Amino acid sequence: VGQQSIPAAVHDLQFAGQGLSFSPYIPGRLAVATAANFGIVGNGRLVVVLVVSAPGGGLALQPLGLFETNDGLYDVAWSEAHEHQLVAASGDGSVKLFDVVAPTGGRPVAVFCEHQAEVAGVDWNLVEKDAFASCSWDHTIKVWRPERPASVLTLAEHTYCVYEARWAPRHPSRLLSASGDRTVKLWDPKAGAQSVLTVGASDAEVLSVDWSKYDEHSFATAAVDRRAATWDLRFPAAPTSVLAAHGSAVRRVRCGPHHPTALLTGGYDMSVCVWDAAAPPHPQRQFAHHTEFVVGCEWSLFQEGVVASCGWDNMLHVWHRDAQPLAPPPPVRALTAPG
Repeated sequence: VGQQSIPAAVHDLQFAGQGLSFSPYIPGRLAVATAANFGIVGNGRLVVVLVVSAPGGGLALQPLGLFETNDGLYDVAWSEAHEHQLVAASGDGSVKLFDVVAPTGGRPVAVFCEHQAEVAGVDWNLVEKDAFASCSWDHTIKVWRPERPASVLTLAEHTYCVYEARWAPRHPSRLLSASGDRTVKLWDPKAGAQSVLTVGASDAEVLSVDWSKYDEHSFATAAVDRRAATWDLRFPAAPTSVLAAHGSAVRRVRCGPHHPTALLTGGYDMSVCVWDAAAPPHPQRQFAHHTEFVVGCEWSLFQEGVVASCGWDNMLHVWHRDAQPLAPPPPVRALTAPG
């Protein structure tokens, strides 16, 4: 495939990109959680776009919806049970359930309010499709059913902020959580609120965790120590590989859906890396297309090799891993009167 025909697209979110999620139902549909003023203070927006074929080849991003919130949004996850619904993590401590086609005037169809601090992450159960999880700066993880107003379980062993919680892709009741207390914990919510395993995953805060889509024992982490790593639950004393290329904290890690050892990371060094975890320690590709922290990155579920990233520079990029992302559009400058 020639370089000119490999897809790439860029979109100005206007707010800082915080997290993103590809739809498991509709190819190319992508949701992005954003926050004004880098998420420090101000409003949020849930942005929904569709990745489409551009005239002459390549990709373009078609806006589908924009949902305003009174506080910043920090993560988003599509429902595995309803093709038009998703949940978003909010800075006001709530989890908001949106239906992108319902006539609600942009308002969420449900709001879940139990966390006592910013909600950092949300994830929908891929096997038991009527459950999702949220995690928070209040040190807890909560398990929810969308039809119930209250959570069904609270997991409260972490001693610092929980930045991410991820359901296993092939197990109905296995959940991993990444925390600023430097650990990753494995939970079985069906067995109760006590963790099954604690992994000392870093000497610094662990910011992200994700399951392998191919090996039920394998997962990946990203941490403030500038490293990503892969692990085996059966031998948790040390990582199976260490991936070191970022110059600052690694904010997000995602395991590839189309290859068992493919990894994607985004970091505070403003770069995105594509890795083969079987060939550490250097990345296959490193991209420097963002001009601020990269906070979200994700693989396309339906288009092999296509990835997306978002960051505090307000930009959403979608491109093929074998291409270079597009440069962002130039800023619009206000006209001033002469003299």
